[in-house]
Amino acid sequence: MPTRPFVALAAIAIIASGAPAGDTTPPPGPVASTMKTLDETEPRVAVNATNTPSFGGSLYAIDTPGSYYLTGNIDAPAGFSGVFIGASNVTLDLMGFTIDGTNAGAGESGVQGDGSVSAIVVRNGHVTNWSNMCLNFEETPDVRIERVHASDAGAYGIFCSDDAAIIDCTIRDSATGLLTATRATITGAAVTGCTNGIETGDDASISRCAVAACALDGIDTADRARIDRCSVSGCGDKGIRAGDEAHVIDCQTSGNQDGILVQDNAHIAGCNASANAGVGINAMGTGSTVERCTASTNGTVGIYLSSFQCAARDCTARGNQTGISTGVDCQVIRCSATQNSGSGIKPTGDTLVDGCVASDNQIGIDAGGGCRIVNNACNDNGAGIYVSGGGCNVEANTVSDSTGVGIEINGAGSVILRNRVHASGADDYLIFLNNPFGPVVDFPGASTASFDHPMANIIY
Repeated sequence: MPTRPFVALAAIAIIASGAPAGDTTPPPGPVASTMKTLDETEPRVAVNATNTPSFGGSLYAIDTPGSYYLTGNIDAPAGFSGVFIGASNVTLDLMGFTIDGTNAGAGESGVQGDGSVSAIVVRNGHVTNWSNMCLNFEETPDVRIERVHASDAGAYGIFCSDDAAIIDCTIRDSATGLLTATRATITGAAVTGCTNGIETGDDASISRCAVAACALDGIDTADRARIDRCSVSGCGDKGIRAGDEAHVIDCQTSGNQDGILVQDNAHIAGCNASANAGVGINAMGTGSTVERCTASTNGTVGIYLSSFQCAARDCTARGNQTGISTGVDCQVIRCSATQNSGSGIKPTGDTLVDGCVASDNQIGIDAGGGCRIVNNACNDNGAGIYVSGGGCNVEANTVSDSTGVGIEINGAGSVILRNRVHASGADDYLIFLNNPFGPVVDFPGASTASFDHPMANIIY
């Protein structure tokens, strides 16, 4: 008979019998659970007449730090606000319920904080139909509001003091959607149908917000704001209005009265302004820059450097009345202006236009006095380059297929050197008296000596 299976089993038995084992005797007494209850892990208090009784004109009042939650909708009766928070370090979870002020009457707010407290969190629910404010933290600093829907407020949907954080909230149909004081962080807000959309004090950060159909401004910030990846559409005044030293990055504005307006030393980059009734992008203050932006089909000016010492770099202006217009002592570098019904690029005075393309405009480059117009390409315009003032430098430009004059210089004291003009419908060069210029050479009919002149202006 085969014996191997019995040998194997015996070996296993020997090994098993030699293995150490723990104490298998249970401890004395009843078996107790090691799990903690919800109240032990996160003690929470229901908002009700027993735990948070009425106080000072509010239906419910929280006067102790802790975590609170709603157990149902709140319909405030006449003369009452909803929930008053009179302690610091309070979290109020609305649990998806609604705090409704339809019957509350004038001057009341849905959730309100005392001015002497801070570190409040309100999250997850709806606050609606309040004659004053849905969420009133006007004097309460360091408030965080998350995933709250505020609507139909007579004054403000959400009003917060300093250092507020507003995360993924929706505000609609209120006089002002969202108003904060200084150092606010606003992320993922959606604001529609308000008189003013989002307003902030200094040093705000506004990111991934969408504002639409507001009667006045969509986003209106004070100084040193950062506004990024926001969209504003259909507002009756400015889509985005920002103060000094603002940064407006990767934003979209369309269908507003004006798209984007900033003040001194601001920076606009990667933005798109389209179909606004007035100006697409307006660097209104001194020393501001506009980079990698597109302005299209705006009613007046696509990109307007309307003050001093501003710059536009690597921008596109298409289908506006005027593509890019400047104030004094500005720079327009490597920009494209096409299919604008008036001027493609219109530098007012003492401005550098360098390395740009202007095509299919009424006037390609339309310059005032003291400008430097260098290294540009102007194609298929009514007039290629037109200089109305004196003291300009027009050098190394290529102008082709203008239906009117290729390069026209008025005023006096401008210098015209090393340009190339092709196939103008009228004069290739029309240069008035007292403007020094290199010899105009018609290639290939010119002599070799004149063609080789280092300052020659070429007709080809």
